[in-house]
Amino acid sequence: KAFARGMCYEPFVKYGNFSSTDSTYSIGAVVEFSCNPGYTLEQGSVVIECVDSQNPQWNETEPACR
Repeated sequence: KAFARGMCYEPFVKYGNFSSTDSTYSIGAVVEFSCNPGYTLEQGSVVIECVDSQNPQWNETEPACR
């Protein structure tokens, strides 16, 4: 669930990191994921965007690092 109205929840990726264009994850925020050395990004998407002001959510599934 979102922490506040008009914002997406904070992303999470085990064995990796992410950077965001907006630290509050509001509508339009873009997050880019990367994995720690020795891990590969699988599933999900490398870049996700917070969309839908009525029901804020990420437009893609968070990736997994394996």
